[in-house]
Amino acid sequence: MDLDQVADELYGLTPAEFTEARDRAADRARRDGDRPLAKRIRALRRPTTAAWLANLLVRTHPTGTTALLDLGRALRAAQDQLAGAQLRELLVQRHQVVLALVAQALDEARDAGRQVGDGPAQELAETLQATLADESAAAEFAAGRLSTALSPGAEPSLPAGGTDGGTGGHPTAAAGAAGASPPGESRTRDDSTPDAPRPSADHDRLEAEAAELADQVKRARKDAKRAERRAAAAQGEADRAQYAAEDSDEAVQRARAALEQARAAYGTTSAAARARREEAATAATRAGEAAAHAEQLTRRLEALRERITSRGRR
Repeated sequence: MDLDQVADELYGLTPAEFTEARDRAADRARRDGDRPLAKRIRALRRPTTAAWLANLLVRTHPTGTTALLDLGRALRAAQDQLAGAQLRELLVQRHQVVLALVAQALDEARDAGRQVGDGPAQELAETLQATLADESAAAEFAAGRLSTALSPGAEPSLPAGGTDGGTGGHPTAAAGAAGASPPGESRTRDDSTPDAPRPSADHDRLEAEAAELADQVKRARKDAKRAERRAAAAQGEADRAQYAAEDSDEAVQRARAALEQARAAYGTTSAAARARREEAATAATRAGEAAAHAEQLTRRLEALRERITSRGRR
């Protein structure tokens, strides 16, 4: 048993089945004497509903998954090459492919007995968009072991002006062309232009600007690290809230099922009780009739004995 094998099995389960199966696998690894593996297995996080849907797609729809990954590579290549016409066509395909895969995943979830709300469905769509936009996200998706949904980055942007290549589609190139001197002309220095700063003064100014910029970079990096820590903490809280929400939803579903069973049982037992009451009433009536008949027979018997006694005396 290794971690890859265990993870493949666990992330093929529903979120409700995951935790118990993970803990059993970790216990098995510990009993086998592999404590490091047991610790790594127990660290595997239960998938959110959206992550489970994505993993389900990878396992049950390999053709659609391959088409999604191929489309993502084509989109990223078109973006890098500033191929506007091709990118527009691929963006239309992206919309269609994402909608189709989300619909397939929801069908699979219903077949598995899970009703999925709008929130997880939207998170699945964002995961598929992230897969299309980012190579590392595509690799995570293709592995089929997501524990949380993926967040898409910036939308692919069409080249400026809608052209394919050339300076018309690249702002930097266009700016460079606009600032260049026409062929055959040379720039002449305007006599009215102030003299340039002396080299020493210019050097000092640049040094000061560089020092200030270095301080800004240092502060920005610190701010970025703090933001990353806050984002990680927020993501952890969001994951925990998501797990709690899904647990609550599952508890509600179980309670509804138990209520339906209780109502059915109540109907059955109520009908049985009515039948027993009717039987008891019938039996009581018959018992009364039998008692009256017995009383009548008893009086007849006493009368008969009285007559026998009277004749014996004669």
